[in-house]
Amino acid sequence: MPTVAQYVAERFVALGIKHVFGVPGDYSFPVDNALEKVMTWVGCANELNAGYAADGYARSHGAALLCTTYGVGELSALNAMMGSLAERVPVFHLVGVPSHRLHRSHQPLHHSLGDGELHRFFEISAAAACVSAFLTPENVVVELERVIHTALLEQRPAYLVVPGDYALMEVMGEDFFENSTSDANCVVAPVLASSSISYTLSRCATEAPGTSSPEASFERSLISKKKSLPVSDQCELAAATKEIVERLAVAKTPIILPAVTLARYGLEKEFETLLNVSGIPYATMLMDKAVISESHPNYLGMYRGAASEASVKEAVESADLILNVGGALFTDLGTGFFSHEIKSEKMITMAPNFVEMAISNNDQLKNYSPVALQDLLAALNKAFQEGLIEKKKKIVSSTFPITRALGKSEDHVTNESFYARMSRFLQPNDQVVVESGFCMLEMASIKLPAGARYYHQSLWGSIGWATPATLGVAISKPETRVVLVTGDGSHQFTANELGTMSRYRVKPIIFIMNDGVYAIEEFLDQNKGHLYNKLAPWSYAKLPQVMGCHDWLTMQIRTNEELDQALVKASQCESACYFEILLGSHLRPPAPESMTKAFYQNVPN
Repeated sequence: MPTVAQYVAERFVALGIKHVFGVPGDYSFPVDNALEKVMTWVGCANELNAGYAADGYARSHGAALLCTTYGVGELSALNAMMGSLAERVPVFHLVGVPSHRLHRSHQPLHHSLGDGELHRFFEISAAAACVSAFLTPENVVVELERVIHTALLEQRPAYLVVPGDYALMEVMGEDFFENSTSDANCVVAPVLASSSISYTLSRCATEAPGTSSPEASFERSLISKKKSLPVSDQCELAAATKEIVERLAVAKTPIILPAVTLARYGLEKEFETLLNVSGIPYATMLMDKAVISESHPNYLGMYRGAASEASVKEAVESADLILNVGGALFTDLGTGFFSHEIKSEKMITMAPNFVEMAISNNDQLKNYSPVALQDLLAALNKAFQEGLIEKKKKIVSSTFPITRALGKSEDHVTNESFYARMSRFLQPNDQVVVESGFCMLEMASIKLPAGARYYHQSLWGSIGWATPATLGVAISKPETRVVLVTGDGSHQFTANELGTMSRYRVKPIIFIMNDGVYAIEEFLDQNKGHLYNKLAPWSYAKLPQVMGCHDWLTMQIRTNEELDQALVKASQCESACYFEILLGSHLRPPAPESMTKAFYQNVPN
């Protein structure tokens, strides 16, 4: 029989997770040892960074594993896990805790509060997860399946606790281990009928770490997300489909607002089919940018209320029917500080597991539940393909590409000249990671090339996220180009992860926007010039060398000509690139000041 730690490690390998992010600790050594034998350990500078890196990995790979130690380690990662919870990112947070014997002794152990109460952190860390479990030799098989299923079903983090002594004990319950071989060192875990995630997991204890025996069967790529999708009530599904079909049949100017949950649940192809068969144009909000390739002909641009391009705003707000596919959130930043003007009676929300729409001429809402999004997309695609709904004619055109001023070569780089060049620099299939703040708002208006993915944290908005998240994305996508755009204030939070990037030989192209202040805070602050918005003056271009990134291309850039030269080198360079962009003091506001005043001071627009 495997130990609990071995079983947990092998189960995540079977799920398709190839890397674990974390920081070791004495209480987690038994778990760390088991993980290190079967997957790549990515040691980060601290637990918060490890959590951010795992979040980035999960966004690009489908799920991720984070491992920390009891108390000080798990609580350091708490902010990262809360961000994953808010933005629906399935990160499995595995924590090694003091042994069961020590728990019962009630002794004042290190990493505790000294009061002998060693369970007090469980509820705190569990609050950043949709599901949690305390793993023992008796329950690990069943509990781990419950946790995996729930985390993938909800696309949110999970929290797993393993005491050090239990981690080294063999898994109990022979009823769960069917078809065992005669070799006592080799175990075959079952296909669990009670779980919608079935698997076969085999491994010989005597084989070399990281290899599989002839008997072993691993699913090396991430398990299909569709195995953990919500299930529909067929009557509810039929009723919801009928009403949506009827409303689509008479709609003249429908619009779709897709949500990032389409990507979380792996439904991009089904959604693209809907666009193709329906002809309905779509726009995205900030949180949902590039949920599918922005090269699609039905794409109009980004909708952000009053901050939208005029034609996009007109198309969305004048539509006679809006399909909110996936349950897009109308957040403050995503709607131009709630400046959107969409009547609720026009909206049909197709969330991952329910449908909601307004009753005609009534403020009440009609709800169909449970209705799984994948089933509803299939039904609507079928209705269009069978001619039950006539394909819509595209009556509005995309506003892209947005023209930007490149500026003269000898001029100092500005936000406008930088992002004008970025729109030309990006290539198909790039993985683009963008930090919260000015960077996020500016990059959002750039149309991405075919197949490019866009990673940002617009809802939780924890500055510092993007640098470690770039590490996670780059590790999960070693064959693609990863581009990071971040501000200097955010970068100061987590710049120590550059050393980890060098250690694991990832090669991102990094742009540090150096303006000397928390730019977004300076913009939002009604009384500018405060000392608290100013930053320590780092020499950013020297950081990679200090962090051990000896083969990186680093440059400090002041003029547009220098930027043009850097971008040419970056396109040809085989190493990582790190560019410090000296922006100067002039900052172009990303939104009208009146808009922010209306939001923060409740002043009518």
